[in-house]
This record gives sequence, C-alpha cells and structure tokens, in this order.
Amino acid sequence: MKKLIAIILLSVMAVTFGAEIVENGATSVILYVVICDADGDPNESVTVTDLDFFWVETGAALESDTSITACSSSSAAYATGTAIHLEEGLYRVDFDDDCFDGGVGKQVQLIVDDVGTSNRTSFLSILLTPAVDANKVAGATPATPATINAATFADPNWTDLATNIDDIETDTAAMDDAAGMKTLVWGSTATDLTGEPGDDATLFEMLNWLYKLSRNKMTQTATESQFYDVDGAIISEATVSDNGTTFTREEYRADD
Repeated sequence: MKKLIAIILLSVMAVTFGAEIVENGATSVILYVVICDADGDPNESVTVTDLDFFWVETGAALESDTSITACSSSSAAYATGTAIHLEEGLYRVDFDDDCFDGGVGKQVQLIVDDVGTSNRTSFLSILLTPAVDANKVAGATPATPATINAATFADPNWTDLATNIDDIETDTAAMDDAAGMKTLVWGSTATDLTGEPGDDATLFEMLNWLYKLSRNKMTQTATESQFYDVDGAIISEATVSDNGTTFTREEYRADD
C-alpha cells in the first residue's frame, strides 16, 4: 500500500492549497488532513460523514462528489472513501484509486469539502510521476546474489606484489629530485648483447648496440661481417658483397 501524507488546513474565509507528488497508478493512497474550525484551531469534532471529496484530472471533467463514510479504526486496512479522526484535529482520509491514474506527468486536483459546517473548500494539487526504484531512492541494500564465483575472490600473489611495491618505492625514491633522475637514467649499467635489437627495441637497447659496435671485436671477409660479444662469441652477422661499384652490407641477423 502506498501512503501519501499531506496536511490540508480547512479554514473559514480562506481556501487552502497544497502540492504533492504521487506515482501514477498508485493504489490505496491515504491522506492525513488537519481540519480547522472557524478560529483556525484544529477541530476534533468534525463529523466525517459530512466530508465529501472531488477530483479533476488534467484536461478531464470534474468527477462527481464522493460522500465519505466512517473508517473503523486508525490502523484499519485501506478502504476507499472512508475517514476517521485520529487526534488534535488530524483526520485520515482514504482516497479512491481512480484519483491517481491520469497518466505520467499529468496533474490531478483533489478537492475536500466539509458540507456540514462553514469550513471552506481545500484543494490539493498532485503531480503524477513514473515508477521509481525504491532501493535507489531509499538507499536500501540490494539482495545478495544466490551464488558467488569463488574464483573471483582468489588469493593474489602477495609475494610478487610485495616485490613490485618495493621496486616501485626504490625507483620513486631515486627520482625524488633531478640528481636522482639523472642517476637512474644515465647511471644504469649496460648488459652484454645477445643479439641485434629488433624493430621495436627500446632507446636504451639501441644505444647499447651502437656502443658495442664501436667497442667490440668485428671481422669481415669478402662475403660476411661478424660481430662479437666481450667473451669472443659471435653475436650477429651480416652478408656483404662488392660488385666493383657498390659495397653492400645486408641487415644484421642471428649467427647461422
């Protein structure tokens, strides 16, 4: 059951207006109405069977009045067209479901009239809204899934993670200032080559290759150029040729 709580003051010589929002198509809507006497004080003595209500939807004709009957108790289940005094001039009124089916975005005007006294008519403007996700609005926790894939929560490799964190901390500490950055970049020790750099070689690998070409042993015959590491093993070789006009060295490759 959807409940709407609103305060409508019915006072002598004045018309009271209010505004609320209700989900379009809502059923069992209950309003709580404060009815005041001629002096503007909450009136505990209003006869609920003297109350009528009307309503009009946007672009529609005024619906005929509905005479209100007495509700059995303040905690009774919703019963359309009933009302009961609660306390201090506060009355519960159960409105018809037809009042709230005009369509999303439209308005319905609710009219409460105390025909038995001099209290004036009261109007309540209702905006009909689309359905909403109650969990999102109320902040409720969604239901827990029936099953959870245990593999999703498998233990990580904490040893590798700790090592990686240590490496990051070491590198970060070295780069804390310009001097540290210079040391980290230019102070790195070059390793011996095991082959020629590929097309996607890093800048450091390219510089290392050029350095070793100028430093390490190299031999050349009429048909082949060979490049050695510091221990005298062939790292890479390239085919060479000379046709009397042009000397050609092919791309370095792995030792055959």
